[in-house]
Amino acid sequence: MGIRDTMNKKPALTSGIVIAIIVLALAAIVYELSPKKSVKFTAGYYFSDDDGKTFYEDAMSNLPPYQHDGKEAVIAHVYQIDSNPPFVAYLQKLTPDMQKLLTTPGAPDVDPETGTLLKRPGDTDWVLMDSREGRDIRANIKPPAGESGTPLQIIPGVTPPGQ
Repeated sequence: MGIRDTMNKKPALTSGIVIAIIVLALAAIVYELSPKKSVKFTAGYYFSDDDGKTFYEDAMSNLPPYQHDGKEAVIAHVYQIDSNPPFVAYLQKLTPDMQKLLTTPGAPDVDPETGTLLKRPGDTDWVLMDSREGRDIRANIKPPAGESGTPLQIIPGVTPPGQ
């Protein structure tokens, strides 16, 4: 017995399958035509040239550290708790060897974490990102004194939820 014979002998089943296919096709069309929420993406990071006291947005193409207004600028990881002012949780820069490697044409692909340094604002020593201390810095964001709550990272060009 072929498919055609089965369809002819069971018209209710055939109709159900056809209706299901039509419903799925219409749902796919509605989904594709519905407006999508989009996230605005800018090609930038936050940077700081004063140990995290202040921060500014600049192009991703600036491999940190770089010179900005005569001072060394590094990436600033900015967070915010509720409607409190944003704060720099930690700073990031490349080791001189990693910076040289990333700017050398034809250099092999490498894991940048192995040549990335981190520190919290006010600390004197930079630590490797892939070290125990570096993982602790990223995992334990310390809010400013007097603030409590869940810190959310602020990304240039992206509006935080609820704002």
